[in-house]
Amino acid sequence: MNRRLKTILFSLRRRTLRGSARDWLFNVFSPKCTTLARKKIETLTLKDGFYQLKIRGVDDVLYVSEQANIHSLYQTITEQMYSRAWHFYEVPETEVKDDVVIDAGCAEGIFPYLCKGRARQIYAFEPLPVFLDGLNKTFGNIPNVHIVSAALGSQCADAYLESNGISSYITDRETPTKVKMLTIDQFCSENGVIPTYLKADLEGYELELLNGAQSVIQRFKPKIAITTYHRPEHADAIKNKLACWNPSYQFRIKGIESVAGAPIMLHAW
Repeated sequence: MNRRLKTILFSLRRRTLRGSARDWLFNVFSPKCTTLARKKIETLTLKDGFYQLKIRGVDDVLYVSEQANIHSLYQTITEQMYSRAWHFYEVPETEVKDDVVIDAGCAEGIFPYLCKGRARQIYAFEPLPVFLDGLNKTFGNIPNVHIVSAALGSQCADAYLESNGISSYITDRETPTKVKMLTIDQFCSENGVIPTYLKADLEGYELELLNGAQSVIQRFKPKIAITTYHRPEHADAIKNKLACWNPSYQFRIKGIESVAGAPIMLHAW
């Protein structure tokens, strides 16, 4: 069954739009992401092993390995450049404004590329080798963006990735892709970082990420934009955890994932 039709049926059964009517209409009836993304792209060429992308109104070129999935790139551009998209991170309460940003799972680097001019510092974590060459090429001469070749979780250890582009995830199974895992608490303590913004999309590993950031969240109360659609129970679990650690947080939960109807994004501030 078509995913958009599933979303409509879920809304009818549960009598919820999980957000504004205009946002619901955009996500259910807008053109495909390829069409929407191309409206934002000024130039896109394939040269020397990289897609070289220039977004309208943004300085510099974004480099993405030709091994990456071009459709996934279009999808990510749409999710992060249309404010009515349920996957959009920067609602008014979680907009990047002179923030010290932790980007957990930055993939192709669209998020730091779009907000580098508004952020004080960005620490972009990405363990997947297919993205790292492009990230280093894109941000190598941009002093406030720091690429960290590591995953983030609840402990500092070696880990394994199931490699599947932007849908890659940490697994207990030994795979050819062995990566270093850090915790936000240890990274920030060792590097003197005081984060004011946490953005995360970790394909179901979000609770483990938060468990490794408890001290930072309790002490500094960063703005948070974190995906919740990978597991239906995550929105409530993440909200409850954050409220326990820092009771002054306010929340917005939005979106409808088409398979199980899970919320797509949680914002906290």
